[in-house]
Amino acid sequence: MNSDGPAAQLLLLHARLRNELGAEYADGWIDRGVLYVAVTGPEAEAKVRDAGAEPVLVAFNADELQQAGSQVQTWLADKPVQDLEVHSISTSGRTGTVTVKVPADQVTALQAAADEQAPAGEISVIVEESVGMTTPMSTK
Repeated sequence: MNSDGPAAQLLLLHARLRNELGAEYADGWIDRGVLYVAVTGPEAEAKVRDAGAEPVLVAFNADELQQAGSQVQTWLADKPVQDLEVHSISTSGRTGTVTVKVPADQVTALQAAADEQAPAGEISVIVEESVGMTTPMSTK
């Protein structure tokens, strides 16, 4: 990738905004050449807009989502459904959710347990079908 190209500039802007926004930062992504930054307050929205990116107002910041992910991981360790096989756990500042990927036959039971037990408090847990265990990407 060209370190002076538009994508590189957006990545640098994202890194700068993430540092400047602190606790008001939730997530950032590039879509069709536009940097979107999810933030939790109006002052952060203005900073993002002034920097040339598109702000998205959300309910939870990155730290809250990370904590929710940890809570879900702890909850899953207690096997809330029989023969649980977790393939991945991720958080999204865009949607304000924790996503758990499991085999297709476990989705319904685990989603019902998550809905009933609310392991991440106010943050929603979404259970989706996985295509399998994730593996590290090859660097070769």
